[in-house]
Amino acid sequence: MDNFLFLKMLPLLISGLISIYILYSYLSKNSFIFIFLKRLNKNVEEEEKNYIHKSTLFWFYISLINVLIHSFVLYSKDMFYWTFYSSVGWYFLFIIAGIAQFIHRKIYFEGKFDV
Repeated sequence: MDNFLFLKMLPLLISGLISIYILYSYLSKNSFIFIFLKRLNKNVEEEEKNYIHKSTLFWFYISLINVLIHSFVLYSKDMFYWTFYSSVGWYFLFIIAGIAQFIHRKIYFEGKFDV
């Protein structure tokens, strides 16, 4: 395999592996988010655990969209698109999704928890 083609495929491969991990963490009911909460020594109530588990599926879909965009820019053969999306473009997707998740969480738990 051409070294440059392998380099261009790396972001897609890494994104694919991350998507698989997020899906696995959802299916095993041990969300990757719980790993971070455990490291921060933060306890969450049962209702919030259910919300976190469901939001793991949201992050899987966002990650899957990321894989699809990586696939598109890889096969488009346009170096500008590939360079932009593989370096900083994907950050925008996850930042927008993070903001949407934050707003949704605030609305969902409004008045239920002090956040």
